[in-house]
Amino acid sequence: MQISWKQTFAVWWSLFWRSTVLAFVVGCVIGGIIGIGLSAKGYSPNEVQELIERYKLLLGYAIGVIASIAAVKLAIQKHLPSLAAAAEAQAGAAPPATDGDRFA
Repeated sequence: MQISWKQTFAVWWSLFWRSTVLAFVVGCVIGGIIGIGLSAKGYSPNEVQELIERYKLLLGYAIGVIASIAAVKLAIQKHLPSLAAAAEAQAGAAPPATDGDRFA
């Protein structure tokens, strides 16, 4: 299946903005929950900030992975029907591939 640059950009943009927005929102929510939870347990604002500084890379990475997986799912749901239709149209227009053509 041949994918145009326009289709490629559309899928990439869909993944990019969804990942960015999801990571930002989830990061803010989790950061807020952690901050409020630690404050409620009696930690001082400086201690809360120190703990967040210590673990922010690990938390950011985990949030980023989760957000990117969700973004891939959402992007596939949005773009798969149009890509599948393009593949069917190309399959109908092209002669069937032989074993040698598949690996070219």
